[in-house]
Formats: sequence, structure tokens, C-alpha cells
Amino acid sequence: MLVFLVAVAVGLPLLSGGRGGLGVFVAPTAGYLVGWPLAALVTGWLMAWLPKSTPLRAACSAFMASAVGGIAVLYVCGIAGLVWIAKLPLTQAMWANVAFIPGDLLKCALTALVVHSIARAMPDWRLGGVAQKKFYSN
Repeated sequence: MLVFLVAVAVGLPLLSGGRGGLGVFVAPTAGYLVGWPLAALVTGWLMAWLPKSTPLRAACSAFMASAVGGIAVLYVCGIAGLVWIAKLPLTQAMWANVAFIPGDLLKCALTALVVHSIARAMPDWRLGGVAQKKFYSN
């Protein structure tokens, strides 16, 4: 995420609408940009910490990690940016995000589905699965 943000900062048009450059970091949505690395860090940390001993547990963990890191942490950063830069009242900044929650929850569910499929297809992978139990019990 940091490399992506550096690429955006140097002007590559990687954001929606072909935006890029330092100006995007002082726009009202800058909080979301700054929040991306933190959200990725929290999501990865939670995924490493939560149980993954079976494909179902790995999927549930992926959903929770995505929801907490990818939605909650990112929204906190984004809302803070809207309040600070756009001078929106906190409640208005929070309401600006409500429309995106259903789609983001759908993305969390799709993430869980992908993790479940991978854990079932590759049981020897540390993500989870039956073979992991056999490996660690020896």
C-alpha cells in the first residue's frame, strides 16, 4: 500500500477518475488514502491472529479481519479526514459512509468465500485445513 501511495504521490493516475499527485493528499478524501496502509496492517495482523484451523474458521476469520480492518479502521481514518479537511460535522461525515457499507460487507463475504475455497483446495497451506492438524500433531 505504501508503494501504491508513493506512486500516486508522484503523479501516476491510479485513483478513480485518473487522479494522482500530491493534491489528492489534501483533498477531503485524503483520510481514506492515509488509512489504506493502516487498514491493511490491521487486516493482516487480525488474519494472522484469528483461528484458521479449518476452512470454515479461516473463512470466518477472513470475514472478521476484512470487516474490522478493511471497513472499521478505514472508515475511521476516512471520517477523520472528512471532519478535518472538509470541515464536515462528525455525524454528516459518518452518514456519508453509510451508502458504502453494504457493498463493503459484500466484499468481506467474497473474501471469506475465496479464503474458504483456497483453504479447502490447498489443505497443506498454513492458511488452514485438515492436513495442517496432521502436520503439527507429529
